[in-house]
Formats: sequence, structure tokens, C-alpha cells
Amino acid sequence: MIDLTQYKELMKCKKQMKKIEKECDKQFRKEFRENPNLSSERYDELYLPYTKFKQEIYTSMLFKIFVELNPVVVEHRTGERLKFSEVFGTDFETINENVKMQIYMMAEESSVVYKFDEDLKNTKEDITVGGDFYFKEQLGFENDIFRKGQIETYGYMCGLPKKKWFSISSDEKTNFRKMFLAKSQREQARYMNENYGMNYNLNDFPDDDKTK
Repeated sequence: MIDLTQYKELMKCKKQMKKIEKECDKQFRKEFRENPNLSSERYDELYLPYTKFKQEIYTSMLFKIFVELNPVVVEHRTGERLKFSEVFGTDFETINENVKMQIYMMAEESSVVYKFDEDLKNTKEDITVGGDFYFKEQLGFENDIFRKGQIETYGYMCGLPKKKWFSISSDEKTNFRKMFLAKSQREQARYMNENYGMNYNLNDFPDDDKTK
């Protein structure tokens, strides 16, 4: 088990992070009472102290610990088991911002991109179960693949590459989503194989149940 509670400086840093978050919550509630229509930009401004501390200080401490331990992580998209450093690199300052976010999520939340192969404890009560992902099929919603702290291969949304998905209009997204989700799982797997070179075994998926 990876027991983060044994790292006193990390726990002290986490406590400080939670304190900053509460202060941001307090300021947000105050402004929200005065103006319920706060812009998303203002929301981001109010939580900037918490966001910066989480990303630049707390996550960097997590990263340092994980690099030293170099545990095995499981890749959801492929099921492959790799060393932490193979996926996330060893230099926090050079890795992609989305990759940094996943490091935090692996330790504090529930990442569906990578997870540790062993259990992880981040408070006295909170233990995240390691090993294989419970839900393995991500047909048409395959995640990005990281190597050495960079995005090596981008993922998909409703059967479209993410870069293309984010470039089309809302109406196009709605229409494509309806088309893709109307397919059975086997049809989705065939679509990803034929269009994007996936290697799904079609017999592993039902050909009648439609994706909800």
C-alpha cells in the first residue's frame, strides 16, 4: 500500500491547502449572495489562491514522493502496467498541465485515466483500491495516453478524436453523439477499429444492447 499519511510535510501541506479552499469558499458565498449570476471568470479568480496552491505546491510534493517510490500504474485505455516515471516523467516543471492534474486526481479523487496498481491511503479513513479498472470498456471515449509527462496519444469523444470534437459546433456535437450512442457496443467497437485502428475483439461486446 502507498500510505501518504506517513509523510508529515505532505499532510501539513494538505491541511494548509484545505484552509485556503475554505477561505475561497467563504469569499465565494459572500459574493454569490450579492450577485447570484457570477461569471465563470470571476469564479476562477476567487478560487485562484486555492488552485495555484493545489497545482504548484501540493501536487509537486505528491509528484516528488511518487517519483521516489516509482510504483506501478495501470493505464485504463490499454490495461498496460507501467512504472510511474514511464508515464509521468521525473521533472515536474516540464510535464503537461493535464498530466499534472491526473497526478492530483490519482492521489485525492478517482482518476479514470491512470490508477495505482496497489491501494493508496491519503487520510486515516480514505483508501483508494488499486489494480484493474472496474469498468474497462470506453468505446469511443478512449483516454489520452501519457509518456514521460507528455500526451503521447490523444483520446476520443463519442468516437471522434478530441481535437476534432472540440472544433465542431454544438449542433454537430449533439448530432454526432446521438449517432454514436445509438450504436450497439459491438457496432461502436467495429467503428473504432475501422476508423482509428483500435484492436477490439468484436465478440467481447453485445450486438443488441444500445449504449444509454
